[in-house]
Amino acid sequence: MLFLFLAVGLPVQASSQAQGDGLQESGRVIFLLDGSDSMSKERWQEALDCVLMVDAMLPSGYQAALAVYSTDVDAVVEFGHSMEDGISGLKDRKQGGYTNPGAALDAALEMLAGESVDKKYVVLVTDGEISMPEAEEAEAACALYHDTAANAAEQGIIVDVLLYETKDIEDQVSDGVALTGGNCFLRTQDKTAEDFGRNYLFDRIGLERIMLGVSDSPDNLTKVSLQDTFADRVRILLLSDNGLQDIQVSCQSRKISIAQGYRFAVITLEHPLEDSIDLQYAMAEKGRMDAYLVKEYNLSVSAEASYMPETGKQQIQVRVTNSEGKDILENPEIRDGVAIYMDGEKVSYEVSQGSAVVTRFEENSREIEIDVNFEGLNSRVYCNNARSSLWLEVPPEELPEDLPEEPVEDTVSLFWLYMVTAGVCVVFVVLMCLFKQSKKKTKLSAAKKQIPRTFTRY
Repeated sequence: MLFLFLAVGLPVQASSQAQGDGLQESGRVIFLLDGSDSMSKERWQEALDCVLMVDAMLPSGYQAALAVYSTDVDAVVEFGHSMEDGISGLKDRKQGGYTNPGAALDAALEMLAGESVDKKYVVLVTDGEISMPEAEEAEAACALYHDTAANAAEQGIIVDVLLYETKDIEDQVSDGVALTGGNCFLRTQDKTAEDFGRNYLFDRIGLERIMLGVSDSPDNLTKVSLQDTFADRVRILLLSDNGLQDIQVSCQSRKISIAQGYRFAVITLEHPLEDSIDLQYAMAEKGRMDAYLVKEYNLSVSAEASYMPETGKQQIQVRVTNSEGKDILENPEIRDGVAIYMDGEKVSYEVSQGSAVVTRFEENSREIEIDVNFEGLNSRVYCNNARSSLWLEVPPEELPEDLPEEPVEDTVSLFWLYMVTAGVCVVFVVLMCLFKQSKKKTKLSAAKKQIPRTFTRY
């Protein structure tokens, strides 16, 4: 009976992981599989299933590689090659040879040396024995392993081990793993390799997930909610106590693929076009089956601003789109999980026509950084290029309209004014001089007329 398989929309949330710099986190994982005589066929098949499951669930920024070793490394699946094809060619491999994990770890460090990524991991799958034909060779192999583990620790490479419990074999690898800060997962009757893979994905890689539910029915047909259609990639992980079979998926999606082992199945949807799928599966017999949902978004941010003179504030419109150009803020459910930061400070916004509208005051023109993140979502979310910058132009301060305009001096007019004034003054002075001179002549003429004439005779 199915008692917790959710078919309704879950609260939309998002992880803030891998968004600090607005770029997708990148990583590399190398699996080192012990192919010696001591690894039984059952262990070998389970180890291959574990590798396939982890590879199918790794985030988009990660790649996995594989190396098989015994006395030396004898098979490799390089980064960027199909892990499913590589594992298919190893299923019928015959186990043989001694166990030299130091040689395999040294080869892994060489492969990782050329990778410029954020995280580098190695997973050692073995029964813990280090053996060689001669005692001196075995001692040298132990020394090589510990030296290489110390070298990995210096390079910041974490080595974890999936250790198969064997009563008659001494564990000689877990102490080297501890040097790198790695963990030892003991494979017992109650803890499978798939359990290790689940813990590795969720705890070591940090893959966040939505727990869809638990089933105890050997046959089931159910509808699974994907919550929205904005994700670039959606994956559903099924983990069972018993064999899984007859996995069928009905959904409108650009691409659907299924990776399957004995106890697991990974269903991958590329750009789903519907917000739910019909899932059918069967188990070999009644047992527990756990289901998880993981989603990835590839977001971009663009912004533009306009100055509002009536308030003196800037109105900024931020558009957040997925890889297909869809405005994710148009979805009322996912909208509540979108956080916008300007220069590292979270801002409040309103949504208008699919864009976030932010109003803020700036005293001076300057450039601001805009980041978009998800908050509270329970899924792995990548925000590739979810960062943008914007120049805010503050116009110069304008004078009030009611102030009188200051007169503008006209130097040319003033010059001619001075010249005319000076000319008038000169004419006035000349006229005054002429007037005074004329008046003086008039007085002299009058005086001459008044003098009497006297004649004297001799």
